[in-house]
Amino acid sequence: WDLGSGTYLVQGEPVRCREGGLDILLGVDVGVRNCEAGMCLAVDLVAKAAVRTPGALSTVADLIIALFGERGPRSPKDVEKLKQLLHRKNVTILRKDFGGADEFAEISRKNFKDKGRLVATSASDMTFERNGETISIATYQERKGHPLRFPHHPVIRIDAGLEYVEVMGEDGLKRRQPKRDADGKKIEKVIYIPAERLRLEE
Repeated sequence: WDLGSGTYLVQGEPVRCREGGLDILLGVDVGVRNCEAGMCLAVDLVAKAAVRTPGALSTVADLIIALFGERGPRSPKDVEKLKQLLHRKNVTILRKDFGGADEFAEISRKNFKDKGRLVATSASDMTFERNGETISIATYQERKGHPLRFPHHPVIRIDAGLEYVEVMGEDGLKRRQPKRDADGKKIEKVIYIPAERLRLEE
């Protein structure tokens, strides 16, 4: 039962405390560490308040434009500044207006490496395989009828835990187990979201 350490928020609709202003998201905080008795697991209930101020920066794209203009970050110095501002930032993945459900998440620390270089490229440049075709994130969104306003902005990595598969046990019951690669390593579930589809949360 491999959870690792971190905060895990219950997925679903947040508790609305006042219209357009404050959301309360409930979940658990999990910590695993070695102690004298062996391996200790600490589980605490947590609640996070997501506050939105009218007129303030709303999305990651808004933040990028406020800092660097519509061109986005280009120099290593720009990327270092963006790294500091986005470090472990809480966001909401905006899906409700596009046929899905909004989801609370945390920006991955793995967006940056090699002295601040952005791992992810722009939505126009980042591609993935779909139905045997290599397609960019920007093109995919356009085909879905939701074209991006800033396809040249970087997409942001979101860590979404581990990938799981259902396996049949000897007792005939199905159980979920972490999916593993050819080397036996657990496979992390990673998604890349356009900056304009991530709402900043305080």
